[in-house]
Amino acid sequence: MKKAKLETSKYEDPLQLGSLGGVAAYAKGNKISLSKARRELEKNIAYTLHKPVRRRGAFRPVLVFDKDEQWVADLVEVQKISKQNKGYKFILTVIDVLSKFAWAEPVKRKTGPEVTKAFTTILKRASKQGHTTPIRLQTDKGKEFYNSSFKALLKKEGIHHFSTQGDAKGSVIERWNRTFKTKLYRYFTASNSYKFLDVIQSIINQYNHTYHRSIGRAPVKVDDSNVKEVWYKLYDKHLPKADKKTKPPRPKFKIGDYVRLSKVARNFKKGYMQGWTEELFIVSLYVPSFQMIMYKKRYTTMRGGSLKRFKVYDMLPHKSQKGGTLYRFAHSSPPFNGTWNQIALQRGAGMGDMFKDFKSGVKKSVKTAWQKKNLSELGRGIKRSAKQAAGREIRKRARKEKQADYIDLDRSYFEWDCRFKTTADANIASGTSESNDATMTAFANNMPHCMIKQFLAKCNGTLMTEQIDMYHHKAHIMTLLGYSREDIDTILNATNGLFRGEIDVPVTYTANNVKGPAADGSGAHNDYKALSDNHKAAVQAQKKETRDLWSGGKRQILIMKPYDPLFYQGRWVVPNTSFQFQFWLNAATLFTNTIANDAVRDPTAEDVKVTFHMCLVKTNPGVFVGMAKKLETNLALYPLVRSEIRQYPLDNGATYKQINNPFSNRVPQRYIIAIVKQTAFNGDADEDMYAYSPSGVEYIKQIVNGEEYPYETLELNTGNGRNDRRGYFRFLEASGCLDRGSPNMIRFADWGYGKNATLFMFSNVPSGKHDRPVLLPKPTAHIDLHIKCAAQTSAKTIIIMAEYESVVKINSAKSITFMNV
Repeated sequence: MKKAKLETSKYEDPLQLGSLGGVAAYAKGNKISLSKARRELEKNIAYTLHKPVRRRGAFRPVLVFDKDEQWVADLVEVQKISKQNKGYKFILTVIDVLSKFAWAEPVKRKTGPEVTKAFTTILKRASKQGHTTPIRLQTDKGKEFYNSSFKALLKKEGIHHFSTQGDAKGSVIERWNRTFKTKLYRYFTASNSYKFLDVIQSIINQYNHTYHRSIGRAPVKVDDSNVKEVWYKLYDKHLPKADKKTKPPRPKFKIGDYVRLSKVARNFKKGYMQGWTEELFIVSLYVPSFQMIMYKKRYTTMRGGSLKRFKVYDMLPHKSQKGGTLYRFAHSSPPFNGTWNQIALQRGAGMGDMFKDFKSGVKKSVKTAWQKKNLSELGRGIKRSAKQAAGREIRKRARKEKQADYIDLDRSYFEWDCRFKTTADANIASGTSESNDATMTAFANNMPHCMIKQFLAKCNGTLMTEQIDMYHHKAHIMTLLGYSREDIDTILNATNGLFRGEIDVPVTYTANNVKGPAADGSGAHNDYKALSDNHKAAVQAQKKETRDLWSGGKRQILIMKPYDPLFYQGRWVVPNTSFQFQFWLNAATLFTNTIANDAVRDPTAEDVKVTFHMCLVKTNPGVFVGMAKKLETNLALYPLVRSEIRQYPLDNGATYKQINNPFSNRVPQRYIIAIVKQTAFNGDADEDMYAYSPSGVEYIKQIVNGEEYPYETLELNTGNGRNDRRGYFRFLEASGCLDRGSPNMIRFADWGYGKNATLFMFSNVPSGKHDRPVLLPKPTAHIDLHIKCAAQTSAKTIIIMAEYESVVKINSAKSITFMNV
């Protein structure tokens, strides 16, 4: 008897994992078998009285691709027990669709300010639990969610608010509400009390730490490292198997059938409401699907060629846990299922117009039949009027619909609307960066790329970019190698934001070396005069850019494409592909060079507004159908060059550095080495983060499986530039300039001794032809780097960026994206 009492108390304890839930959760939480858990709970009245009665209904899943991409919220009514709970009549419940992590907060009244206050509390609690603000929030259409105070909160947090239009509402939140209320009322039964204020957070906490069957783990254990695994666990049952020729189910209705729409097909719907629509609908076409037959509108056709259009999306700023500001964007292209000759249209909307046409036709038929004294003519006229009215309505509807679009990322771009203010919330003064001033407020080269520390791109839920805070260095190096000086005033200004040609910059800025000459040529400080011509030009160019573009609160529109291979692979992306982009921003001290002036503040949502312009392409129907049929049996392949970037320390006083196996036994096509002062790398405002100096390097050699390959040792002089032409020739050869016969951004005047645009490169392509459209073999080898240098006078950071050829494969049936490196 005592043992049974102990088992019962475990189930009724809100702090116990698996308590107040179903058989599987109780078994998992107590580490017992399902049969034993079932036997124990059959004796528990709190479990048996609240066991659900389930009605089956087939619906498509709510599809998301990331944690905190979409939350769903609702109000649970508890008015009957409000007296026992200090007047709280409602509970605001929220759940994350992917991770199933949930929150709840009591609410006294069903008003906008009350719900806004409760949701604000949930957002703060979520941020402490490792969650960010969601991209989207789904609710019903109640006034507690659609009001000025709640709308203002969502706008401030950058959350897109929406409600579904059909009869099927938020199934995810309804299922969570049932789970939550079941646990709550089981606790009421077990405790013989209706007080929930003191246990509600305990119930939520034990739910979040309890194993969840649909995701294969507890909600609290879902993070960025396993989100892809959770996605497949959650959605794989809805997808056809790739190794089997799975056929869609046959439709239950034929074209031309008259049908009614069910109102109660979804699970857990109350059973006493009217079950079917009074209005009749006509099935004209259908869409086959691996999950269920879907009846859908017909897509229009085009007579020739292809069209492009741009769809504009605002990037929403979010507060981040890493510091700085995060800009997030999510997009799903129009879905495509089955073959295009089977696309369906379910009739229904617009029936009023059709009956209006039908009524007009019948009046004419009645008039004609009366004049001819012929009833058979009346029957034929009514039938003819019905067919004509239905045909006109179908043609009108068909003209309004659109064919699914391909996505052309090569012609897509981001638009940054930027301004900058000081930490004192003041505009940058126009007179603080004059040529002969001993002050300077300037910005690093390659704006806005220099502002971004991490760019994340997800395709169909798969992360395509590496999570490392060095995007600004990657973007600067790729700009130096991918463009020539002829492009500065044309292509770069149009597509790459702001780029200055003065790439050889001083390592450190002081009040003395930024004090240049006055208009008459006098007054320059001796430290300024001691600078090289390149460094003088760099100082003056930075000052002029601040005066002309950023002083006095001016805003600038900058067009850019991220340095991500998805935007440069040259092929259209197939429909049914989802993208998600995130920008993590650097601290302002990293991308500004400030001397004796107020520092520039970190960008706010008002300072930086990001808009994404996506290029959508519509093809000729014949071409589209041909592509779609090929995708039924083949993969869509996207060859691209993917880069990885790493950092290694070079200590103060060091004369030698050996980096062992930096590429993890892979052989990159080529890699670039840059050396920068460690304090500049970490963000000192008086040092330039793009000052890639030679750092007294005497030689660099690559050891492959114990043998120096493919070059002889690159030997340089530390005290002068006598051997610089040898190093510059090696740089041009490895960068492909000699093969293609065209230069890059780095001139000989920018490279070598005393110059800070010095990059070292190694090429491992046997033919030396990197830019040829042929995929190269992917050998494996153990590579070590040996760097000999003069004794370092300060700590440095070695940046290594390696390039690999890759292939992205998109499976049309499963919408899976993966990389083959």
